[in-house]
Amino acid sequence: MVNLGILIAMGAALAFAAVGALVLWGGSYTLNEEVATSYVSQPPALADRIITWLCLILPALIVALFCLLTAARIFQLAL
Repeated sequence: MVNLGILIAMGAALAFAAVGALVLWGGSYTLNEEVATSYVSQPPALADRIITWLCLILPALIVALFCLLTAARIFQLAL
């Protein structure tokens, strides 16, 4: 039973790590592809660009950080 619990915990840790990595990848893709194309018609003001980046980067970093920290903690508990 202990080995089964360890396998389940390792699977959960990998799932959290995958979600964290996907959030980081999705955030970078959005910044590089989606946000850049919306600014083609006219250049934005500096404040608009800063607010857009903060509204995209901060939530993505927070979610990714918590996912990766949770994955590390579950991995520690499994060992």
